[in-house]
Amino acid sequence: MRAIPPSQRSAPLRAQLVRMVGAAIVPLALMSGLGLLLLAQHQRRHAETATLDLTRALSIAVDAELQRTVSALEVLATDSALDGPDPAPFAHRAQRVAALQPGWQMVLLVNPDGRMVLNTAYPEGGSLPPLAERESFDRALQLQQPVIGTMARGYRGQFALPVRVPVVRGGRVRYVLTAVFKPQAMSADGLVAVFDARGLRVARSRGPERFIGMPAVPSLQALIDARGDEGIGMTTTLEGQSVHTAYTRSRATGWVVAIGMPPSTVYDGIDASLAAYAAGLLLSLGIGGLVALMVARDRV
Repeated sequence: MRAIPPSQRSAPLRAQLVRMVGAAIVPLALMSGLGLLLLAQHQRRHAETATLDLTRALSIAVDAELQRTVSALEVLATDSALDGPDPAPFAHRAQRVAALQPGWQMVLLVNPDGRMVLNTAYPEGGSLPPLAERESFDRALQLQQPVIGTMARGYRGQFALPVRVPVVRGGRVRYVLTAVFKPQAMSADGLVAVFDARGLRVARSRGPERFIGMPAVPSLQALIDARGDEGIGMTTTLEGQSVHTAYTRSRATGWVVAIGMPPSTVYDGIDASLAAYAAGLLLSLGIGGLVALMVARDRV
């Protein structure tokens, strides 16, 4: 009877041991992979939810800043100097209040016919420019309520935002008092943009001077049109960078706050986990195979 070489006798044993190692490691690898996939999905949802929560907080902060301006104007509107035919005595108080408000460029006082009678950025007695944004002025007259205007380029060529409060005496609007708001007052850290009710950019953290008064990029506008008052999705920045974007629209003002989040913020941790998982799986298979070979060699 012909003797079987040791290498041939060890082959079935080696194959059996390799199968046993595979049977032990593969289910564990599948379960670990499934757990890692669920963890990655949870991590992504957590990052997106945190960003959306931040847009909500910033939207509340923007609303609060605008409401603070309205409140200050409403107090100014009660000044008795506005009761008489000559509002000149009111100019000094308006100058003092405007100087105390870092977000204001100037204070305007306008007759119901649209003629400006006071502008704190111009010397008293000089000629005054026409209104830069008439729509919100007409609404303040019609509603006899505070109105937040939209971005407009002023007489000096700079974008600004009017916040208007009617001065009502005896049920009639005597004047419309306006604080012209600086867009820079809405700036924030990170890739953040703020848009008014017409969709014009009020503030942006990157290159704010270049992009103030411009509409949202098409991808962001499409996301807003599709998702309603708030949502998350991929958009492209003005610089051409793809970002995860979360936005919130204020129900009080119609303004939108949007935050762009680089994909690395979401995926870096996921990629690291996947790399560690792949390395661990390969190491386990390698060690298991080596052990199988050693055992098979010892049994020959």
